[in-house]
Amino acid sequence: MKITIRNYRPLADFEPIRQFLIANHRFHNADGNFYPSEWEYMHTHSLAPWTVFPRIGIWENEGEIVAVANMEWYLGEFMLQINPNYNFLKPEILSYAEENLSKINEDGTRTLRLSRLHDTDTEMKALLLERGYHLVGSEWNGFFDLSNEIPVCALPEGFTIVSLQEENDLEKINRVMWRGFDHPGEPQCDIDTRRVMQSGPHFRPELNLVVKAPNGDYAVYCGMWYEPECREAYLEPLCTDPSYRRLGLAKAALYEAMRRTQSMGALSCIAGGQPFYEKVGFVQEFVKQDWEKTW
Repeated sequence: MKITIRNYRPLADFEPIRQFLIANHRFHNADGNFYPSEWEYMHTHSLAPWTVFPRIGIWENEGEIVAVANMEWYLGEFMLQINPNYNFLKPEILSYAEENLSKINEDGTRTLRLSRLHDTDTEMKALLLERGYHLVGSEWNGFFDLSNEIPVCALPEGFTIVSLQEENDLEKINRVMWRGFDHPGEPQCDIDTRRVMQSGPHFRPELNLVVKAPNGDYAVYCGMWYEPECREAYLEPLCTDPSYRRLGLAKAALYEAMRRTQSMGALSCIAGGQPFYEKVGFVQEFVKQDWEKTW
């Protein structure tokens, strides 16, 4: 065994890390790592910090990737991706993250938050407590069973569900996503950010849906990903323009997107953190925790 550490090269290493995540994936995210789609979405999101992505650390055993220490959108956060056969590397990986992924505060102190730690990872939690971290937040994750028939939701008169393969108006997508995540007023970001979000190599326009209002507005955006190797769908993002809420539109779009992944072979869909998902049939399975330290 010869373990080496190196920095992430975004263009060269994106796909090898994606394949590492696929190889170590366990049904219903029992592995605790990123979904491959989550890794891709991180790169195409408007907040993606490309200039600091090379700080991401990669551990290899004779050229095979066995662990990754990454941030998602900003320095000061850290997510752990690991082959369970190499759990002995966790102390070393945490030290690397403290040195390379922490943020420097105005008073000269540093802060690091380990995000989305699977609540079943007792080994990592013990290490965090030993190093002086404390729990600062948690979010449940749940799954929708796709082995059964998915209900069909009738839309209000004049509303239709359209895939981005059929119609892809970036201005309207920009508006529904801006307003749908409760930003005030009209969009303050360029439509190029939405173009970038569709630029990933595994983005599927046929799975990304909008609900179109009678006046032509996009009332809902429903982003859906599917990895055939994992046989699980990954929902990201889902939002509704405030002017069109409480009409059942998001539920209808979500069910239609899941039906499409079901026809491709998906066995379940992951989402979580919001009461909405429980209401539409997602079952809570585990909790992901955030741990933080300032020193």
